[in-house]
Amino acid sequence: MAAEPELLQVNSWIELSDGGTTTVIGIDGELDALARPAIEPVVLRAVASGTPVVIDLAALSFCDSTGLSLLVAAHQRAAAAGTSLALRNVSPRFRRLFEITEIDTLFALPPLEVAAPPTDGATRDGESPPR
Repeated sequence: MAAEPELLQVNSWIELSDGGTTTVIGIDGELDALARPAIEPVVLRAVASGTPVVIDLAALSFCDSTGLSLLVAAHQRAAAAGTSLALRNVSPRFRRLFEITEIDTLFALPPLEVAAPPTDGATRDGESPPR
């Protein structure tokens, strides 16, 4: 029987789940100068372990240059440790930030899912277009 992943709450900002093969770090709230001292040691310890690490940004609400530099530092540490670091659940808003700062070149971000245009003449909100 596999052990349940350990969940650890650090300063109400981060959730760490280690299932043995991949460490998932979920950042909830802001990734800025105030949060970095709580988040950085957890992220850097995870990448130093040599296990693949995924940072889940689904609940991220804000990221400034301090947060961006943390992601760059974590990527560099992961490369030095010979392990992978990936981002998941990157919202369009943060994807744009990563593109502008070229951090998207460090991480293989999956393509955004774009809704296909309606084929029945209806608009995306379900209403018929004006005639």
